[in-house]
Amino acid sequence: FFFFLSLPLSTSSLPMPRRRKSVADVPDDPVPEESDAADTAGGAEREETDTFEMEGSIVTATDQLEEKRASTRAAGAQALVNLLQTHVATDFLQQRAETTITAVRKLVRTEPTAAAALYPLVFAQLGEQGDAYYNDTKKILLPIVCDATKNPTSRAKVLRSLGTVCFMAGDGQADAVELLEVCEKLLSSEQAELAEAAFGSWTLLITLTGQPCAKSHVESLSPVFQHVLETRPEVALTIEAGRALVTACELAELCGEALPAELHVVLDLMQALATESNKGKAKESLKAQHVFFRSARDMLEVGKLTGERRNEV
Repeated sequence: FFFFLSLPLSTSSLPMPRRRKSVADVPDDPVPEESDAADTAGGAEREETDTFEMEGSIVTATDQLEEKRASTRAAGAQALVNLLQTHVATDFLQQRAETTITAVRKLVRTEPTAAAALYPLVFAQLGEQGDAYYNDTKKILLPIVCDATKNPTSRAKVLRSLGTVCFMAGDGQADAVELLEVCEKLLSSEQAELAEAAFGSWTLLITLTGQPCAKSHVESLSPVFQHVLETRPEVALTIEAGRALVTACELAELCGEALPAELHVVLDLMQALATESNKGKAKESLKAQHVFFRSARDMLEVGKLTGERRNEV
């Protein structure tokens, strides 16, 4: 034992503890400048390629709108709808505005429903440049809306399309009032989808007319609103009618006008619709009806929009 203690210790023979590396010991990663530049160039190239392909697809789909085969025209219309819903092609479409509008106009003759889906998308992409094409579009679509011999579904979709295009590209109040009068003739239509489209377009266009005009429309249409809420079983239709009434009332309130006393009857009808229990209506539809008319009635009351109840709240 003592023999081992007397041996000289050699530090070289002992394992040395490993020193931890510090941050300073770790070399900085080289900045891949060339790689970043290549990635940027590659991304720009891919974007340019995608844009080129998208524009080519728009040209192909637009050309298909004028083909003789109905199936080809339908495929082109659907492809163009998908492209305009998912891509911003404003500059490209503005360069081809005349070509695109002409192709959609020709499609109206054979597939008015497909054309109705395209018009708002095209006008949205054209922006202010689309204003120049509104009158021609109205001349083509309005006769379809007013033709009682046409399919109600087509008339309804064309009316919604024309209402949206008028909102975007029409000449303000003058065009809006003209189309409002058309809508008002269809509010009581026995065809639910047509009446629903009329209320939807009416709601959109009434916002372009100014408050005094909105008040006069509410006064003249109160019986129509009342009739629809009282007698029509279609949930979507009654909700559209309620939305139209609330919108017009809000516009009238902005100019400090008291609405007709008959509106109390409509408020009571809204209360009934907000609490209705009808096993003949789908559960989800009834729930949507309750939620909407509860909110609509609260808005009209709390907003003090009726003459007598102004002083009560």
